[in-house]
Amino acid sequence: QNRVGSDGFIAMATSLVMCNRTLLFLDLGRNPIFTTTNDEARRNLLHTLGKLISEPTALLFLGLYSTGLGDEECCVIGKALTSVQCRLCFLVLGQNGITDIGVTELCRGLERNTTVKYLELSGNQITNEGVEVISKCLQSRDQQGKPLQRVWMKDNRAADPRRYTGCIVDAVFTYSNMSDVIETYLEFEKLTSPTSSSSSSPATSAAHLPPCQPTSPSTADGCVCLL
Repeated sequence: QNRVGSDGFIAMATSLVMCNRTLLFLDLGRNPIFTTTNDEARRNLLHTLGKLISEPTALLFLGLYSTGLGDEECCVIGKALTSVQCRLCFLVLGQNGITDIGVTELCRGLERNTTVKYLELSGNQITNEGVEVISKCLQSRDQQGKPLQRVWMKDNRAADPRRYTGCIVDAVFTYSNMSDVIETYLEFEKLTSPTSSSSSSPATSAAHLPPCQPTSPSTADGCVCLL
């Protein structure tokens, strides 16, 4: 937890979009990034957020929990996730102000996304209606052969968390779950390294993967930024 605001986020994200080839994990949780009420600042902020997700960077993990994020940001994120250049595997949006409206826009993007496998939404304002939207999104992804592995949903406004099914769980993401992130990264690198088999399945062929790769398939070349 620091005091990174909208200006700091814009500066950092702009630099990452321009030149990031090694930063894999970016955690900006508990910073007041999306709390500005200045219209021009919000426009720049939302534009930059979209570019950070949609442009070809090395990022696999993006942590934006407890940053003042709401439905408007979810709309931007949803659209950005449809980019064929998006590489994100792990998206942490817990402890924010996301409602059923925001999660609907997010799921529209997720249905067309091929990379996100883990989604943290605990501590928001999502009701049973939003959970139903998420469930339909998961079904659509399953049918397309690109399933999500886990959706954390604890402490939302759903009437009965026991109704959660499949990979939707009544739990909160913790850093013990980072092993999932590392495993996802290793899997991704195996699929995209030059030594990968050219006979890979359509779901994992080069045409279906984001074009931006780290400079080496070794995990030693990646780095983590926790702010």
